[in-house]
Amino acid sequence: MGLVVLWALPGGWEHLELLAPDLDDLVTERVRANAATAGLGPELVEGLVAVQLDLAHQARDAGVMVWAAYSEGAGTLDDPLSALSLTLAVGALPAASNSTRKPGGDPPVPALRPFIVEDPHLTAFVQEGRSTLRLPGGDDDIPQFQVQVFLASTRARLVLVLTVTTADPAREEQARAVAREVAMTVTTVEVETEAA
Repeated sequence: MGLVVLWALPGGWEHLELLAPDLDDLVTERVRANAATAGLGPELVEGLVAVQLDLAHQARDAGVMVWAAYSEGAGTLDDPLSALSLTLAVGALPAASNSTRKPGGDPPVPALRPFIVEDPHLTAFVQEGRSTLRLPGGDDDIPQFQVQVFLASTRARLVLVLTVTTADPAREEQARAVAREVAMTVTTVEVETEAA
């Protein structure tokens, strides 16, 4: 048996499914379309395509299934950009262990709170956190807020990690709402797989 993961995003979000067989074509098309509206030269466009393809491949190889973004504003001083980003990733749960945490060992983990989801085959927990980000060439740290929902399957040794991030303090409540909304749509379905 195999396991298929289904989910839904709210309206207005742009997304990229990193497991799509035509991922390279989708990334290339999107970068070229965005670059055309910005009037960038061909050499710069091809450099951007290469960087975006590399980032997409690295994210996919690390288990990210979906990249999504929602933004408002033009990114100018008069109309600053305000955005939310979302990723949905999959990972394997570690084998059960009888070891205990050593005093002074691992760093503290932000508190996980139980979270009830629709799928009876998923156990979920949520955590929130704050961090800073420094853009290349920038001198200032940018504060960001992050909500993560961990969805552990009772059917397979896997965990789905849904992360919603924003650097706009005015969008923190929206980040929480989107994380809850998308997590409630996550469903796992067992499917027959062909024998090799």
